[in-house]
Amino acid sequence: MLIVKFMKVIIVMKFMLIMKFVIVVIFMKSMLVVNVVKFIIVMLVVKVMIVMKSMLIVKVVLFLRSPISQLVSIYQILVFYHGNKKSAEPPDVKGKFVE
Repeated sequence: MLIVKFMKVIIVMKFMLIMKFVIVVIFMKSMLVVNVVKFIIVMLVVKVMIVMKSMLIVKVVLFLRSPISQLVSIYQILVFYHGNKKSAEPPDVKGKFVE
């Protein structure tokens, strides 16, 4: 009787241990999934922000570059024509603007 009882206790202990392990594994897995999802979301947000920032920087640079260069070229043409009316030689515009 004692041996059977002891065996039952051992079986119950083993079962409890296995259940504990399973619960821990399930908990860890759920935590892992949550962490992975969080990590992926954070990475996506960071990626989107980086892309948006780089796009913004590119847009700003393009926006700054194109109108300024256009303005400079228009100004150069205007100055050139204006100078041509007064004198035959074009004025020195290159010293004023650095492109």
